[in-house]
Amino acid sequence: MIYPWGKNHRDKAKRAPSLDIPKQVVTRMQVFTLIMVAYVIVDMVLANHFKAYLFNDGILVFLFLYVLPAIAVLAVYLACMLVIFKHKSTGIHGGRERKHASKEMDMFTSFFFPMGVRSLKMPLELRPELAKIHGDLIAGRQEETLPVIEQYISTRAPRKIITCGDVISKNFLKMQELPDIMVVDGKTCRKEYKLDVPGEYQAIDIENPTGSISREAWFAIKNAFFVHRKLLIRIVKGEEDLLVLPLVLLAPVGSIVSYGQPPVTDTNPPIPSGAVMIPVSRNRKKHFFDVLSRFERVR
Repeated sequence: MIYPWGKNHRDKAKRAPSLDIPKQVVTRMQVFTLIMVAYVIVDMVLANHFKAYLFNDGILVFLFLYVLPAIAVLAVYLACMLVIFKHKSTGIHGGRERKHASKEMDMFTSFFFPMGVRSLKMPLELRPELAKIHGDLIAGRQEETLPVIEQYISTRAPRKIITCGDVISKNFLKMQELPDIMVVDGKTCRKEYKLDVPGEYQAIDIENPTGSISREAWFAIKNAFFVHRKLLIRIVKGEEDLLVLPLVLLAPVGSIVSYGQPPVTDTNPPIPSGAVMIPVSRNRKKHFFDVLSRFERVR
């Protein structure tokens, strides 16, 4: 598959692959480090203040003043390295295929979100294109589509099952095989919508402005494919409608991305409501890449 960027851009992406650790992990590491630094400072002050009361041979002074702080700092360093190594080494598949998927993600990321780009904004002229059905529409009400969706998935054995939208995610949670990644915004048809999520899902809260794809959302989706547990990406400010594009673009080939289709009556023929199933393929990635390339880069 050939994408419309030059050789220099590909080389640059290969020379500088990104390692994007989730914000929550970075925050925990920073807090943990600050706690350890505070401990070291307090320990050294107390040990120095009470050294006259310790053994005359200075063993406890040496132990409390130097050994314990050194062990604490080393433990923090090893913990941070373990988190980074674990995040870097986990992946979608094994071996050569995993490396290829990671390089492809890095190339997409370097192309759409170079340094300084905060979001991708949808131009109004793309609305008709994005309103089209870009997959297989399973029309009907929720209770009618569920058995058809289950059969659709079972016959394809997808690598990843991904949902975008609250209602479709709730529908998928009724199936035997739960989605690997769910993207929701707590709303449907502009109304609040509550989704009961099983405890096995790890939740990540992000912001994604309406009509845009934020940098935060892009990297949250990218990182979601590098963890070995089920993930819930919650949009706490904005909406998730356009995130189908990066979900398809970054998902491994052979996955299925699904979103809910509302009824559209102003087209010929009208589009009924239902669930859209997008089998991720090279050709579909190419099409979504072309569409996303027409978005405005906001700095």
